[in-house]
Amino acid sequence: MRLVAGTIVLLAACAAAPAEAAADGRGDWWPGSSSVLEKEEIPPAFRGTWGLDEGACRDRDRPDRMTIYRQGIDQYESGARLRQITTVADRTVRVRFDVEGESVLDEAEWVLRVSPDRRELFVISTPDGPEQHWVKCGRAPR
Repeated sequence: MRLVAGTIVLLAACAAAPAEAAADGRGDWWPGSSSVLEKEEIPPAFRGTWGLDEGACRDRDRPDRMTIYRQGIDQYESGARLRQITTVADRTVRVRFDVEGESVLDEAEWVLRVSPDRRELFVISTPDGPEQHWVKCGRAPR
């Protein structure tokens, strides 16, 4: 009987932990792993519309503009659905996507790093590629 009662108390304590962890006041940056949320989701600090320059922010039809959502990315005539996200370092995540664009289905792996003020995004979209610098355009989508 003591074992059953102890197990119930332990299970109750474990069940309460995720709710406490989710309300820890971490703001718009948090590790992008499923350990707390139990689902893959891009952290709020990365979400929003980004352009390679201010001109891309003003012109919705430019290919050098993208919008990052909780579950994926829209860019010009392509879209990507989030498959997996892993924290690499502070404000840096590695994301794996299923990509569809111009009738082609593919996979992609990017490294995303957001600046401390959340106004700049640095993207590495190929394993040995250069880091692209993006600027924030307006408010983040919900």
